[in-house]
Amino acid sequence: MIKMLMDLPTHLHAAGILVGTSKSDSTQDLKSVLVSRLSQCSSVLGRPEFDSPRRELEDVQLQTAKDALYLLDAIQKDISSPSSTEPLAVGTRDLANIRTLLSIVFKWGVDPILGRVIMSWPSRPSVRLPAQSKIIDLTNGPEDFQGLCNLTRQLLLLALPAGHTGPLSQTFIANALLVRHITDILKPCIALGWLPKALSTDLMPTQNHLRDYVMRLLL
Repeated sequence: MIKMLMDLPTHLHAAGILVGTSKSDSTQDLKSVLVSRLSQCSSVLGRPEFDSPRRELEDVQLQTAKDALYLLDAIQKDISSPSSTEPLAVGTRDLANIRTLLSIVFKWGVDPILGRVIMSWPSRPSVRLPAQSKIIDLTNGPEDFQGLCNLTRQLLLLALPAGHTGPLSQTFIANALLVRHITDILKPCIALGWLPKALSTDLMPTQNHLRDYVMRLLL
């Protein structure tokens, strides 16, 4: 428990770096800015430096979204400690950074992957294609599909850390997610949870369990 509390300043510091406040950022292209932030963030967190060679801007943006979600989860666990109090532990600037992290997760993570996954599905779900044809047409579909499932699951756990049968989290992070991004989180949940049988495959199966989360969030 003590270790978690000691980690909170580090996680908040890393969040500030990832969000970015440096005036020098305006003199660099977006990819260079994000690579620099990712590298600094990794250094603060004691992780291997971000590997950027030959990566496209979209890859760097996605990694930024993943790191943003990692930090949101870490901060939530820190402030959820029984011996900590959120208003005293997190300042006004930190709260603003947290809201920005949530926006990054959707803008550079969930939304673009969801778009690619939807594009990989046949335009006519009523027409059942041979399994082999599906795999060929999907290209990177299964990888994107799994990535979308992972991001969606992690976001849902911010709101419902004990699962769909448990209570809603009362942290600022969970509140910001549900108030500001309820539509954003419902979109992948519905796309994945209500995927028609004609589009479901072994590599991209319908995520039926997400229906329980949707019903819980809509109560």
